[in-house]
Amino acid sequence: MLTKLAPFYFLLGLAAVVLVALALSLRKSLSRRHRLPYVADEALFTPEQQAFLAVLERAVGDGYRVHGKVHVAAVLGV
Repeated sequence: MLTKLAPFYFLLGLAAVVLVALALSLRKSLSRRHRLPYVADEALFTPEQQAFLAVLERAVGDGYRVHGKVHVAAVLGV
């Protein structure tokens, strides 16, 4: 019985390998094509702003959290 099914399992395995290779190839080509030309800046705030944020957080205490308003252009560069 096993010898009769051997060609079927071989073809099934071969089809699975081909499908995986095709999916990986499509994924690689799509990720290259849709890559955006943006780069992330290194820090969200300048050192002066970070120092002010630390002082402000100490002033308001543990009961509150201070959040900064940041424009997208301050975080991402082309």
